[in-house]
Amino acid sequence: MLDDARKKGLLGPHDSTLATGIEKIGDWVNADRSERGDAHLERDADFDAAWLAVHVAGALILRLSKRL
Repeated sequence: MLDDARKKGLLGPHDSTLATGIEKIGDWVNADRSERGDAHLERDADFDAAWLAVHVAGALILRLSKRL
């Protein structure tokens, strides 16, 4: 989706560090979900990790929506 945002002009060259950070956060969320998620095991989900993921995604959505 980051490539699509770049193609649409939502992320410019100066946003490369932001895009890299988003990719790294996405990688972390995926790894954290695989390692600690509750999809296959019966255990409590990590509220703090979920809060972080939702707020980072929400902040990005707000930022990109203002560029449309």
